[in-house]
Amino acid sequence: MSATSIDIPNAPYWQAASTRMGETVTGVLDIAQSIGTIFRTQPGTVPLMPRFGFDALSALDKPLREGARKLERMALEAFYWEPRAEALSVKASFIDDTTALLLLIWRPVGAAEAIAQVVSV
Repeated sequence: MSATSIDIPNAPYWQAASTRMGETVTGVLDIAQSIGTIFRTQPGTVPLMPRFGFDALSALDKPLREGARKLERMALEAFYWEPRAEALSVKASFIDDTTALLLLIWRPVGAAEAIAQVVSV
């Protein structure tokens, strides 16, 4: 395995792209990737930030409607971890007993246009 160099962008916020080796994301793509990371991280798994993440498992053992409402409520609260975005709405729907999709509508702070992002939990 060889190391790949990353061209560091001249941007205030950036991170390595999670799906493309050697590339970076900035701007709205950086925020969207951060939001995805929040929703894929189980609280307690980041040693220095034990509350970081989204506890989807706590909603999966509930009846479907109750579980969906709990996911929606928790998703709105999870935007706390990404201060560059403000949540506008969340809609949860279950695919099966163990998988839910969240439709997140958010916008970068100070922006006029909203972003739709789907996250599987």
